Amino acid sequence: MSVSCSGSSGATCVGRLTLTARVKTKHKVKGRTKTETKTVTLGSAAYRVAAGQSTTVTIKLSASNVKLLDSTPGHKLKAVASARPSTGAAVVKTVTLSGTAAKKKHVM
Repeated sequence: MSVSCSGSSGATCVGRLTLTARVKTKHKVKGRTKTETKTVTLGSAAYRVAAGQSTTVTIKLSASNVKLLDSTPGHKLKAVASARPSTGAAVVKTVTLSGTAAKKKHVM
């Protein structure tokens, strides 16, 4: 994912980029199947970008998260990427992850 810094000259933007997804899980409760939706953190990475510059931040998915991605219909999963800088407001963006890309590179 691309991260850019629009701070003043000489400044550095530092923060953390986190990728989360809402997934449905099924489990049995007293003989009945119950569906529950929970938020799963797929991965995160720290970043440091100089003012006026941009960089690509790579978030590695664990083997269990790649398996989760591959088990979704169409091998696609909507996720939320949130950048939390040390100063300033957080930026949140919805992204779609593809199972084939994650399987080949194990990164997103």
